[in-house]
Amino acid sequence: EFALRAAALSPVEILQGATSIAADLLRQTGKIGVIAPGAFADLVVVDGDPTQGPAPLAAILEMLTAPEKGPLAVMKQGRFYLNRL
Repeated sequence: EFALRAAALSPVEILQGATSIAADLLRQTGKIGVIAPGAFADLVVVDGDPTQGPAPLAAILEMLTAPEKGPLAVMKQGRFYLNRL
């Protein structure tokens, strides 16, 4: 899905679609799609800044779709399920 969106959207727009815009559509604004007090603590930590252009975003998209490269950390409801930090 992210790879398809990359052809038409900027890195920031892709991230917004997967986080804050999705939260709005699900009527969960402020609870999901944000890092804020009182929000659910679900995070995926990756190596790099996907907002810095197509190359970093492509590397992160590849990492998200290739489990062997995987994220650095995954947290759900405030508990780490993977932590390679």
